[in-house]
Amino acid sequence: MDFIFKIPPQEYTLTAYIVATIIADGLTLDEQNTIGNFFELVGATIIASAGQQELQDNEKNISIKG
Repeated sequence: MDFIFKIPPQEYTLTAYIVATIIADGLTLDEQNTIGNFFELVGATIIASAGQQELQDNEKNISIKG
């Protein structure tokens, strides 16, 4: 998945738009809301995990420095 981190910002957002449009095509509004909420939850979980890891790394570095 390293390729995702190398996509320029404009292409990154365009790709997200295209993927979202393809996924939403043919779904009811309720289904679109459900799948959208699911992807938001996945994103929020990744962000929360990264934040917790960063906090623990920072505390470890502070304790090592003294």
